[in-house]
Amino acid sequence: MACQGSRRILTVAWNLYDCELYLGPNLLDFSGIAMTHTIRRRVIVRGRVQGVAFRAYARSAARKALVTGWVRNLADGSVEAVMEGTPDTVNFMIAWFRKGSPHSRVDEIKIYEEKPSGEFPQFEITFDGPGFWNGR
Repeated sequence: MACQGSRRILTVAWNLYDCELYLGPNLLDFSGIAMTHTIRRRVIVRGRVQGVAFRAYARSAARKALVTGWVRNLADGSVEAVMEGTPDTVNFMIAWFRKGSPHSRVDEIKIYEEKPSGEFPQFEITFDGPGFWNGR
């Protein structure tokens, strides 16, 4: 995202009430600050979170926030997501998961801290995994 040979970076800002994300250029030099510091969080979201485009909205918000990972439905009607990014971008996504998509209702969210792996190229919707509903 940075211009080749420059110190221009992208600034990420958001409005937590609307969970809207804004990206814009910032000419400040943040080299030397741990911009590559990555955290990983796993969330389980309970409520009316299936059948309301929750995963599609989550993927859209995560990609705008430059967060990587995945989101999937679980057999018990909840949604699970794993995400990696900077503390600010992951915390933005946690705030998004607390609010949910337009037609969802979030009753409970559990957050688990995990060690980052860097294994995800982007944020995806996934349908399978051991012990989980595969959607087929």
